[in-house]
Amino acid sequence: MTDYEDLQKRCQRGATNLKDANNLLAECYGVLGKLGVALAECTASLEGEVLQKYHGQKPEDMHPVTRREYDRDMAEIEGYKALSKEG
Repeated sequence: MTDYEDLQKRCQRGATNLKDANNLLAECYGVLGKLGVALAECTASLEGEVLQKYHGQKPEDMHPVTRREYDRDMAEIEGYKALSKEG
């Protein structure tokens, strides 16, 4: 996280001129892009874990209690997917 901490310190100090501000903005966009990719990868991994948890069972074949748990888990994953697509 040293890159993030460095960016944070530089943001707090403020850029001294337009060139520095533009460079800082470009770095921030680069970091955000990397975070978006990492979030998408983590989301895909989490989705795989959830599907494995339910042994590949189709939602319509699940017991109502299991289906509620499945829907809750998948809703969280869908939220992460939406976040990663916003970037």
